[in-house]
Amino acid sequence: MSFPFGGSTSEIVITTAPWQSFKEYDWSLVTRDFIITDGQIKVLEGLPALKIWIYKTLLTQRGRYAAYTWDYGNDLETLIGSSLVREVLTSEAKRITEEALYINEHILNLKNFTAWLEDNTMHIEFIAVTDSGEVEVQI
Repeated sequence: MSFPFGGSTSEIVITTAPWQSFKEYDWSLVTRDFIITDGQIKVLEGLPALKIWIYKTLLTQRGRYAAYTWDYGNDLETLIGSSLVREVLTSEAKRITEEALYINEHILNLKNFTAWLEDNTMHIEFIAVTDSGEVEVQI
């Protein structure tokens, strides 16, 4: 008998949930539409799926579409037209981007982040570090 409840400690079984690869429907970054092959939307897994999810999240304004939850999307449009100096703009763009992307548990970090405004267009570049590898992002 073991303290305090009795019984054998060899009866304790610890289980963990299996790691699940991230899945996303294939999507064209050029036409901004699903890619259909043989009448079916192709499903991607792992890093290619995360890349699609990242781009779609950064191209979607938070709260604009009823199809998405309030957690999905970003608030980068709030920076367009601002008079922030480049360093502050980059810092704020990074904070907003991290807030948008870190809801996905597969995204671990963003590195080499840079952002700038050009003719009222926000440009962002970074490398997303994920549990499936790294992906370069240019929006």
